[in-house]
Amino acid sequence: MEEDTKQFESFAMMPFFMLIQRSKEELTTPFSLATLFDVPVSFVEARLRRIYERAQAIYLDYQQHIQERELLCCV
Repeated sequence: MEEDTKQFESFAMMPFFMLIQRSKEELTTPFSLATLFDVPVSFVEARLRRIYERAQAIYLDYQQHIQERELLCCV
């Protein structure tokens, strides 16, 4: 339950939709994002890590789906 609370906190304090609306200059360093969202740098780093890991998981799932489709087409 505590982990769920921490995850919700990261979504609420630094929503993804707000991150993608930032300029390149604002996204250059975790420090600039920490200042922008008024959160600790460690929080920014953890949030960005979660976003990266989620994006990587989506990409790997997509690659697996493509491979499965290719196998089905060749059978």
